[in-house]
Amino acid sequence: MSETEGTTSTGVSWTTGTDSDTSSSVGGGGSGSGTWLTEADSDASGSGGGGVGELDTCGDGIIDDGEECDPGAEDSINCDANCSIPSCGDTYTNEAAGEECDDGNFDDGDGCASDCTRESRVVFVSSVAHQGDLGGLDGADATCQALAEAADLAGVYMAWLSYAEGTASERLQLPADFAATFTLIDGENVVATGLEDLLDGTLDHPINRDEFGAEVNASVWTGTDESGESQDPEFGVFCEAWTSTNSRATALVGVSSKSTAAWTNHSLSKCSDAAHLYCVQVE
Repeated sequence: MSETEGTTSTGVSWTTGTDSDTSSSVGGGGSGSGTWLTEADSDASGSGGGGVGELDTCGDGIIDDGEECDPGAEDSINCDANCSIPSCGDTYTNEAAGEECDDGNFDDGDGCASDCTRESRVVFVSSVAHQGDLGGLDGADATCQALAEAADLAGVYMAWLSYAEGTASERLQLPADFAATFTLIDGENVVATGLEDLLDGTLDHPINRDEFGAEVNASVWTGTDESGESQDPEFGVFCEAWTSTNSRATALVGVSSKSTAAWTNHSLSKCSDAAHLYCVQVE
């Protein structure tokens, strides 16, 4: 039997015999030995045993080679969206699996606890107001600590204050990726989630409750702008490093009822005026 080959105008290749039984058949409808091959069939041949290969895709709900699992498009309780089994400490936060954070380590005290729950830090505005002579930074920190202890608040507290040689955010000595939530003393009203959020210019809730939970809407000494940096020194001298009640010296204040940038960066106040302190739990 001889064969004849050709290609149609639509790109279909064909091969047929020339004996008496020959006829072209498509879908098995004919009785001859003719065979039709499309271009797609030709391209697929020789790959994966003649079939068309399929790409392994994380997120298609099918567990392919190299995948530990595949939850589909979203995290599940048993599988991360990157197709790995959820594991605290792998740097991937799977909220569906009960993780609130995952910083890749098992250290407590860095904002993300060893069980991948988010730690919290308390912030409050002081119940008492002082003139610009706060006893320096050490005196201001001591005031915050004494107020916290009087209210039975655990931990170490520092005042949110900048000065000519350093910033309020630096004084807290928290890492840039610090992930803890900053809350009022009730533990429910979240002021910010993480240090970056605290310094982004707005708060999720004003710091308007004192160490006992009473509402305070008043001016607060800060010397600090909304990014946690010291105010421009030309504006004043931080009440002479927070030791002066001189009416000709000034410092920047915030307003405790505000959640905009004005929470820390509102206006200049004379050092002879009285204002409150923001106290931040750092340990």
